[in-house]
Amino acid sequence: MVVQDFITRDRVCPSTCLAVASSLGYLSVVELLLTDPCVDPSASNNEALILAFISGHTGVIDMLLAHPRLDLAAEDNHLIRNLCTRLPQLIGRPMYEDPDFYSHEGDQSFLLVDAEELSKIIQNIANKILLLSLAHVQVDPSARDNEAIRNASKAGYSQVVRLFMSDPRVDPSAQNNEALRNATREGYEEVVKVLLSDPRVQLMSEMDEVKEDAKLQ
Repeated sequence: MVVQDFITRDRVCPSTCLAVASSLGYLSVVELLLTDPCVDPSASNNEALILAFISGHTGVIDMLLAHPRLDLAAEDNHLIRNLCTRLPQLIGRPMYEDPDFYSHEGDQSFLLVDAEELSKIIQNIANKILLLSLAHVQVDPSARDNEAIRNASKAGYSQVVRLFMSDPRVDPSAQNNEALRNATREGYEEVVKVLLSDPRVQLMSEMDEVKEDAKLQ
């Protein structure tokens, strides 16, 4: 009853309440919020689901995934297109700082894991979300000219890149080999290796070399 009264207030966004409850693992609160037609389980590009994954609340994850109004392809597949960009931002957001990642001293927070370990954590979370998302027919990992794999390559997430490449709809050579160019520029050797395992990327790379040779002549 308290939750229902709270979300009816003019300045409270019910969908934001869902995201907070999901991040904290309050299963009964999530269940109650989902009964309210004003609550959109896919609001802010499925933020509630992502936060539940970050915090490892499996009960909340299952409840959200089972909800008929959850749209994993919302906003032209925004969830998977921008997952590699959003995960580090959400993990670092103060109100959602997880005790597994952060320690607190007064008003300051300190990351408990190094950059390499954090990268592994993010990739593990991303892969779990992607595997569930790709199982839904409405989700298209190649949306907006393969933006998802281009973003994953730019972030240096080789495991995520490999997962995207396992889907036949994804073209890792899109946008004139942008994924390869970004990974090379950032020094992500493992991502480069994964991308070059695809013959389309190799072909595009060879074509680029021919063009460069032609310019020098």
